[in-house]
Amino acid sequence: MLKKCMRKYHITTYGCQMNVSDSERIASMLEAMNFTASKTEAEADVLIYNTCSVRQKSENRILGSREKWQVMKQNNPNMVIGVTGCMVAHKGYDFQRKLPEVDITFDIQELPQLPGKLAKTMGVDLVMPEYSEYLHILPKTKNKFQISVPIMTGCNNFCSFCIVPFTRGREKSRTVADIITEIKKFVKKGAKEVMLLGQNVNSYRGMKDDGKQATFAYLLHKVEEISGVERILYTSPHPKDMTDDVIEAHATLKNLCPTVHLPVQSGSSAVLRRMNRFYTKESFLDLVQKFYDRVPGITISTDIIVGFCGETEQDFQDTLDLYRKAQFDLVYIGMYSPRPHSLAYKMKDDIPRKEKERRFHILHALQEEIAEEKNKIYINKKIHVLIDKIKNGVASGRSEHGKYVEIPLLRSSETSFEGRVFKGLELGEIVTVKVNEALTWVLRGEKVS
Repeated sequence: MLKKCMRKYHITTYGCQMNVSDSERIASMLEAMNFTASKTEAEADVLIYNTCSVRQKSENRILGSREKWQVMKQNNPNMVIGVTGCMVAHKGYDFQRKLPEVDITFDIQELPQLPGKLAKTMGVDLVMPEYSEYLHILPKTKNKFQISVPIMTGCNNFCSFCIVPFTRGREKSRTVADIITEIKKFVKKGAKEVMLLGQNVNSYRGMKDDGKQATFAYLLHKVEEISGVERILYTSPHPKDMTDDVIEAHATLKNLCPTVHLPVQSGSSAVLRRMNRFYTKESFLDLVQKFYDRVPGITISTDIIVGFCGETEQDFQDTLDLYRKAQFDLVYIGMYSPRPHSLAYKMKDDIPRKEKERRFHILHALQEEIAEEKNKIYINKKIHVLIDKIKNGVASGRSEHGKYVEIPLLRSSETSFEGRVFKGLELGEIVTVKVNEALTWVLRGEKVS
């Protein structure tokens, strides 16, 4: 006899924005099956973990969950634990032996098969949505005014430190029509900001209506044409594939935000060769200067790995030199950790942990110094902020340059407030703000006409 299903789920996501986007599609699938989201793991009947294998730290979080899962399953013997994402995709884990608490695993490409897996495992009748491909599942977004849209999956670059080509497969671009259709559906619901996602967006080669291949710049122009889209962003491009027509799009398209993420990974040409990045320190700085020359005021962020195999002190000094010359607004710093199946896994991880930490802290201090100085240029200037939170008497959001902005709404004598509309500000509204204060990671100001 079939058991009654409580139909509550909870999703935990680790890793990149592609994983976040995938989790939105998982949530949409589960809600199409009449599940509802629970605020905590303990309340859920189905726990889904969308995993990342880019860094060991993310894997350790999953591997360290066994004791917690055992307690939750004692309290709820019918709880189902599912795992997807990179740990499943690269087929490197014996879940039955290492994580016996896990009931189901599925590659994200197999998301359309999830209803059948859950019905079999739970022993319940479930609504069975039918989808032929996981990207055809319209995601459940965190709010109605900001959306993330994958334009492609996979990667062909085989950077030596990275396992993405092994977990996500080779590059596969969605058609232009498919992407535009998805964006338009969300614009009808109130979407204003569109983030285009891919492991290497400027390798995009989706089909146009005439059957010819589109470039990434072409796609940016088509998104610009959609009425209702007020902001366009994208991540992540590869510096070696950045083209002049994309830079020109930044200079000419009204809604393409003046911010770009260019993951350099290292400032040493020797290290870049070992990383299989196919550019040099000098060519990267030339690219940065192209952006600054053609798009005055653009903000540039990056990724840097410290302590990669064979990174000498001089290599690290080259990275610091590049950082000073590039004047990045933000850097995501990672300490190298060997990843099984990556090309660098066969190289000697010869930089001690303490040295990696030392280099991390030096680079972080330089980042803070430059970020605070660059933020000062916004004082007394007007910027445009998309409000995505109103909490504790403060409205906050991101400017068109990607800066985090706070708008204090309360005097010290007033009561705190959290909600959708307060003192003339509404979630999802793009407002003009005059900046009064610039800190390292925060701009503060007031709404002006």
